[in-house]
Amino acid sequence: MARAATEVSDRSRTQDRILSAAMKLYTGRGYQVTSFVAICQTAGLPEHIVRTHYRDESQVFLGVLDRVREYVVEPGIEKIAKAPETA
Repeated sequence: MARAATEVSDRSRTQDRILSAAMKLYTGRGYQVTSFVAICQTAGLPEHIVRTHYRDESQVFLGVLDRVREYVVEPGIEKIAKAPETA
């Protein structure tokens, strides 16, 4: 049981490294210029490991968008919904 939890935790940490690296590159260079190999290098992971999590760069980009939705968009919507009505 503990081994399964550790594997999930390791997988989550690896995905965090990949998505953090991708976000750094996308914000600095843009999506068009950022390659899958650059994401792997920035994450400090071999390409075959990154491919076990994301098939290609478009999947990484979707993961970044999902992360932005989770940490930026949804909290922003919640704050707006709770804000007092003003003119």
